[in-house]
Amino acid sequence: MGQWARIAFDVYGVKVGIRLSSQGMLEHVRRLLPTNWPASPEVSIRRLYSVVDMESPPESPNRGSVLVVPKELGGAAYKRYSVFVNRRILTRHSHLETAADRLTQDLQLYIASRSETYTFIHAGVVGWHGRVIVIPGRSGSGKSTLVNALVQAGAAYYSDEYAPVDKYGRVHAYLRPLSQRVDGSERHIKHHCFYHLEQPIPGAAPPGLIVACSYRRGAAWRPRLLNSADALLKLLENSVAVRRWPKSTLSTLGQIVQSTECIAGERGESTEIVNHILKRCC
Repeated sequence: MGQWARIAFDVYGVKVGIRLSSQGMLEHVRRLLPTNWPASPEVSIRRLYSVVDMESPPESPNRGSVLVVPKELGGAAYKRYSVFVNRRILTRHSHLETAADRLTQDLQLYIASRSETYTFIHAGVVGWHGRVIVIPGRSGSGKSTLVNALVQAGAAYYSDEYAPVDKYGRVHAYLRPLSQRVDGSERHIKHHCFYHLEQPIPGAAPPGLIVACSYRRGAAWRPRLLNSADALLKLLENSVAVRRWPKSTLSTLGQIVQSTECIAGERGESTEIVNHILKRCC
């Protein structure tokens, strides 16, 4: 038996920790999280994630903290990697890639929903001439594809999943690897593109344009301009914690839509609308 490999984060006012069966597993998980998250001491952690490799489970670091793995993991039901949140099972998978992806998704959502100092929006974000373009949308909406096309056209990569907005209405970089779905199988859920993370960390910037679009094959791009009320609704639909923090969420997003143009519409291929979006943000 080995010892736990550990890392902790104190980001956006939320403290979480991760422990895994080996250093190699830790490095794999760390690569899927934002690169601008510095590691912090394990102090006052409210949420601890544990990943156990059933072929080499670690020793318990403290008496009484052993993770009990269900017996049904044997035989045909055997899945090598078990992911726990505190002492509750989160998921079990045969492949580390899938287990790590499930862990990082849950961890990021937890931080986004518990932060009291930032308002999180499900959105892709790129920087352009001192401002950011915000593309609200849930997973599977096509925002990562559009973000990737904008980065290829010269925009700065900020995020493809969350837009953390401070109380002044500035959007901060959330530099996790840009991810795109490649198929529906259990093992290969996403393809992670790491090349965008070689750039320096961009600074917080005010929104210059909100693009609320949905993908439909062959659709012609005919965007309509939304008024501030409709723009606010688009952002609220993709706000992570509006029910938990309604007052601060409405205040933060309200000031954004008062000073930012919002366009909406169906789009076809992302490369067909990139130039229009960048010109509109100038």
